[in-house]
Amino acid sequence: MHLNTEALRTSSPEIDVEGSLTAFVKALGLAAHGRNIRTIRDQLAALSAATIRFSLIENGRAVQVNTQIVSAFELWGDKDESQRALWPSTVRLSNDYFATLMRHAVPLNHTELWRKLGDDEVKKATYRGG
Repeated sequence: MHLNTEALRTSSPEIDVEGSLTAFVKALGLAAHGRNIRTIRDQLAALSAATIRFSLIENGRAVQVNTQIVSAFELWGDKDESQRALWPSTVRLSNDYFATLMRHAVPLNHTELWRKLGDDEVKKATYRGG
């Protein structure tokens, strides 16, 4: 959801992110402890590898799109224990996904969503990581 929101806000498929996973988790408004960091890392790894399929009606015709959400970025390589986990400075949404997002995005009230999720940071991390 965060990546979609930023892409729509900037009208760009390239989304600036923080310099480290910990900083990114903090920027999302979550506590940067092990559980949240692992959840965000796992959700982003899954998102970067996922292939999605969706259909829509465009100009009176049914259209099906098979695409990936993220076209490319390197997550975290092996690191020395004394180094922090590095994060790329940008994430790039695939052209197909971005074009569809720009044409068919539905407004979402984040405040209401967070209220319904309550205080469960893992649920929020799961929803915000995508």
